Amino acid sequence: LSTMTTAEVVRDIIIPETRERRCAMVDLFEGGPREPVCLMSHWWGNSFMALVEAIMGHASGQLLPAENVLSEEELEKTYWLCIFGVNQHVSICGTAHNPCDCGSPKFLNGHPCCEMDKFGLMMQHIQEHALAIDRQMVTLTRIWVLKELQTALAMSIPTEFNGTMSFSGAFADEQHLPSVREAEASRQEDRHLILRDIEGTVGIDVFDEQIRRKVREEKA
Repeated sequence: LSTMTTAEVVRDIIIPETRERRCAMVDLFEGGPREPVCLMSHWWGNSFMALVEAIMGHASGQLLPAENVLSEEELEKTYWLCIFGVNQHVSICGTAHNPCDCGSPKFLNGHPCCEMDKFGLMMQHIQEHALAIDRQMVTLTRIWVLKELQTALAMSIPTEFNGTMSFSGAFADEQHLPSVREAEASRQEDRHLILRDIEGTVGIDVFDEQIRRKVREEKA
């Protein structure tokens, strides 16, 4: 796990482990799903262990905590992660990037059974939001991350960044962050869906300024 990205964990562990039951990973956890307190936004291209460290840091309030120094209450805190909460077998498996022969039907954006376009509804049930940031801040170029962050801000859900940001190079300051228009997604249909939603509500310019203001706060 120490060298794997989150995407590799999904491909090599989560999808194979859940293939027989064609279920979400959370359904295999001891005790089954639990009500989450916090949604942790993250970029699948980042290190999986960096995501784990971000969760531990958020739960404990420490930058790089060791597991053995977390209290029982901190260890019991529940986080919602799309990699575990979404059933990958009705979403993304069976492709060259995520091979699987389960044969499950796929439900895409707009379908009642789609699990990939319901994040806004899910966020109505959480108390906190956090973002696992990478040093180069590539995370802030991913459109789902930006949308989840903006949704949390709009809903006045307490939100914070976890990880070490490096304001250098292309992102010397928050004004150099690309517009959400330039943000990337693994699936272009997700990108189009989110941009349409933004343009039909707050607008691109307001959205971009909300993100930059939050990055400014975290930088301070």
